[in-house]
Amino acid sequence: ETGVGTAVRRLPAWRVCIHVRQSRSSSWHDSLLDWYRQHDDGRVLCGVDSSQMQAFVDAWPDSAGARPATIGVPDGSAMIDVLAKAFAADTGFDLIYIDAECAVAPDWDVLLARAVCDREGVGVASPLCAASPLFSPFSGEKPAWMDVGHVQRWLTHLARGQVFEVPAVLNCCAYWRASALV
Repeated sequence: ETGVGTAVRRLPAWRVCIHVRQSRSSSWHDSLLDWYRQHDDGRVLCGVDSSQMQAFVDAWPDSAGARPATIGVPDGSAMIDVLAKAFAADTGFDLIYIDAECAVAPDWDVLLARAVCDREGVGVASPLCAASPLFSPFSGEKPAWMDVGHVQRWLTHLARGQVFEVPAVLNCCAYWRASALV
């Protein structure tokens, strides 16, 4: 990030591990696929449940560009199992785990990287998420008219740079420092 009178802040390199689960379709959320189209730079790895591998390969849309590298994971794998396999395949980098069906904002990965990398001693960060009461920015249901973009703009305006310490990790999306995975 640069600006007048500010130093250039460098974020570490990270990889994104997208988990395609057996219990769901082999498709990605549209917003995540849009993000991938803009970031097809070799840093995405898909952890695909073994029973979904062929469906994932067959269903990959040509419009999305090159299919990302894949690793097979046992059906029903939990986040930590997928992370362990991804870390073993691409050791040395911070990893972001995300479920393929998650809706994301355009710069979701950079926001998570900053949340971790701007603070010493933070090893893992999860985004606010209306799907989980513990991580939700809402006291009740998210208003139906709010999409991911609305929520991001709203949170950016109200909570710019704030971090909320929660002694848990969201099981569908989290940024992990490489040192926290060792």
